[in-house]
Amino acid sequence: MKEKVIKTNVVVFLLLGVWFFFFLRLGYIQLFKKSYYSRKSKKQNVEKIIVYPERGRIFDRFGKIIATNIKTKTLIALPRKVKEKRKTAKLLSEVGLGKFAELYGDLKSKKFFYIKKNIESSIPKQIKEIEGIEFLQDKKRFYPYGRLCSSLVGFVGTEYTGLEGIEFEFDSLLAGKPGWAYLQKTPGGLLYPHPALPRESAKAGKDIVLTVDVDIQSIVLSELEKVMKTTSAKRAIVIVMNPRTGEVLALVNFPDYNPNKPLNYDKGLWINRAISELFEPGSTFKIVTATAAINEKLFKLDEIVEDGKGIIKVGKVKITDAEKHGSLTFVQFIEHSSNVAAIKIAEKIGRKRFYCYSRAFGFGSPTKVKLPGEEKGNIGKPGRWTPLKFATMSFGQGLSVTAMQIVNAYSAIANGGVLLKPSLVKCIVNDNGENVYTSSPVVIRRVMRKETARTLNDILIGVVNCGTGKYARVDGIEIAGKTGTAEKSKPIIGYGKDEYIASFIGYLPARDPQILIGVFIDEPKGPHWGGYVAAPLFRKITQRIVCLDEYSNKIFNSLYVKSLKAESDEIVKNN
Repeated sequence: MKEKVIKTNVVVFLLLGVWFFFFLRLGYIQLFKKSYYSRKSKKQNVEKIIVYPERGRIFDRFGKIIATNIKTKTLIALPRKVKEKRKTAKLLSEVGLGKFAELYGDLKSKKFFYIKKNIESSIPKQIKEIEGIEFLQDKKRFYPYGRLCSSLVGFVGTEYTGLEGIEFEFDSLLAGKPGWAYLQKTPGGLLYPHPALPRESAKAGKDIVLTVDVDIQSIVLSELEKVMKTTSAKRAIVIVMNPRTGEVLALVNFPDYNPNKPLNYDKGLWINRAISELFEPGSTFKIVTATAAINEKLFKLDEIVEDGKGIIKVGKVKITDAEKHGSLTFVQFIEHSSNVAAIKIAEKIGRKRFYCYSRAFGFGSPTKVKLPGEEKGNIGKPGRWTPLKFATMSFGQGLSVTAMQIVNAYSAIANGGVLLKPSLVKCIVNDNGENVYTSSPVVIRRVMRKETARTLNDILIGVVNCGTGKYARVDGIEIAGKTGTAEKSKPIIGYGKDEYIASFIGYLPARDPQILIGVFIDEPKGPHWGGYVAAPLFRKITQRIVCLDEYSNKIFNSLYVKSLKAESDEIVKNN
């Protein structure tokens, strides 16, 4: 009896101990492990997903869509629901949706995986009927104009983030703000929304309206393609600007790529060479030499600056003009693009002043146009220039610039001596359709006096009317411009044989500039002079631009309406 009582007490004691242990354990869990097990439970039953926002669109200045989003489908696999994994992997591989070994391995080891994203083509019926293979609604970045605006707009990557151009530079604005949502999870791992679970809506990205005009962009590309075929040139760049506002109206690199399929092209084509490729500008740089001489009143316009020999010796090096012109006045030095005259004028300007004017035009500094990868160029320091380097810099050799820099420098002359910051964005619009930013011209500095700009303008008109730029002439429109033919330099070996960059930069109407065009042709075969290669392309582009309503009114009104009014006023006065 006594032993029985003892056994009973032991059992009771053990039971009490077990219950006491569970009580303590429960208290420990409730007090100290509550958050841990709560998170673990939530992880097993609830899953947080990211809700990606609608990416902002990109428009041209007149509202034409350059970049947008289109709906696509994504094919996914839920391996737990796939019964015949080997057969399914074989079917998927046979229709080009992956490699058999990889698909089969994923079906055996994973709970979920993407088979293919952004599907545009039709999928065979037998694939659609497989249990565990499902379609999800997805979206894809789409560029309606294809390669037309690739240099400017760039493209997005697989994660829907910008990788080049405007897409990269304004990615934070275009991307918007992601949202999130907690979804209930079934024992089989499937997710479904639950009204009691929290969520936050995604906020769409902002739309960007560019200063670019796709009609001008199209004109430039079509005319450029023709010239590239006839000259067999290596590369080319064309930039069109409004010199009064600094707005970039078109920017084309050739060859280019299709941003809808960027991986089908060499990565080198993704680079915007207009801002990232450095080259020696040649005679288009003579505006720096001319500006310094005129602004400092070092020469009279009719003063003889070259005696006609067309040769000068700098140290042991003889530098000659491409052809003899006879004696040249200051005005004729630019009209006929004499290198010898440029050297003589630069000697009187002096290194320090020449450097200051070069910097004032923006050379040696990035233009800060809103595009990634811009180079600043290199003009060096005057204290380190050798006599030969200073001599060649006077006519645009021995220094490096970008196409955007030299084009923007000419806009300063067209704009009465004021240098503006080039702009690409006209306005930014939020998801409510409200403008959150509107651009306006940004003045960098005054480069020269107004009188100097007017004088240079007259001289550049002469370059087109009776100088090296005669093939840029367009009937009925007064044009100012300058040709350039630069030898290409290469590391170590120096200047290559028969390798040139032919260029022409001009603006119109010369007395009231509305359009400025810079043309750069890299390594044309056959005639390589800027006046013979680049100037005719300028003319063809100009002839087509002035036929566009938006620009013909501005250009022809300023030329003809004003002159007709002046003639009418004169008749009234005389009678």
